[in-house]
Amino acid sequence: MAGCATDREAQKQNVQNDATNIYFIQPGDSFAKIARQFGISIADLEAMNPDLQPNRLYVGEKVKVH
Repeated sequence: MAGCATDREAQKQNVQNDATNIYFIQPGDSFAKIARQFGISIADLEAMNPDLQPNRLYVGEKVKVH
């Protein structure tokens, strides 16, 4: 469909650019999915987010991705 954002474009819109890129959890997200989207390892994602529990992600929760 013309004018529709792809899933990747929609996900990028959920990233807030500042000193650290922040991604907001969406329904169905997991650390593996987020890591794959942003081209980082799950271990790096966990290291950037020590306060988060990968098995307990909530929609709207902020995750550092870079």
